[in-house]
Amino acid sequence: MSQGVSSKTTSERKVAMILLFFVGVIVFIGAVAVAFESGNLMASEEIGRGEAIFYVSQEYISIAMFLTLAILLFSGYPVAFILGGLSMLFGMLGYYLDMFSLIEFFNFVPRIWGMAAENLVLVAVPAFVYMGVMLERSGIANDLLYCVQVLLRRVPGALALAVTVMGTILAAMTGIIGASVTMMTALALPTMMRQGYSHALATGVIAASGTLGILIPPSIMLIIMADLMAISVGNVFMAAVVPGLTLAAFYLI
Repeated sequence: MSQGVSSKTTSERKVAMILLFFVGVIVFIGAVAVAFESGNLMASEEIGRGEAIFYVSQEYISIAMFLTLAILLFSGYPVAFILGGLSMLFGMLGYYLDMFSLIEFFNFVPRIWGMAAENLVLVAVPAFVYMGVMLERSGIANDLLYCVQVLLRRVPGALALAVTVMGTILAAMTGIIGASVTMMTALALPTMMRQGYSHALATGVIAASGTLGILIPPSIMLIIMADLMAISVGNVFMAAVVPGLTLAAFYLI
């Protein structure tokens, strides 16, 4: 009986993914068509041959890309293929519409080497990634989860609270969402499922507490934002402490 229900659920998910994929394609085609229609179709007077030039607003292309990205992400397809495919698709579309020249693609690597590699602020990003890898490989994260669970053993929902507390601590140690979510999924999800937590509640707790890594300092995203806005990293960290801890407290409540 359970196998029949699971197979039915899997088939329904596949149908939903296919439908959302086609909806995303339709939205993409429709948005591009609207962009063309909203642009000005003008005759080229300089050449004098009655040629027509499409002037398409970049705002409409951006809206089309955002809508297509949102729909395809909810369809369940791998994120890497969605981001890569949309980048290539809209890149070719932008090149075809003369929004940028092809030489900008070849200047991509020199821009990275001249801007990111020589930026003293962005040097901290690889250090945070290395710290997260070390926490995962050394087993400290597993011991931390066990200790927090023991401290909260008399509280109802101790394991869920322990995952939230651990997510808050890891957010301050790694500074990256992927490291926190990956570690807590590997360590806490099997335990929560064995103790009778529903799949929705377990994954929700892990996902919510893992996103604290983007807000509680030190955070890689805060460092990048401070660098882009040309403001002090320390001031950005101080501004994010209270909202991050407040959000963690609400998760615990």
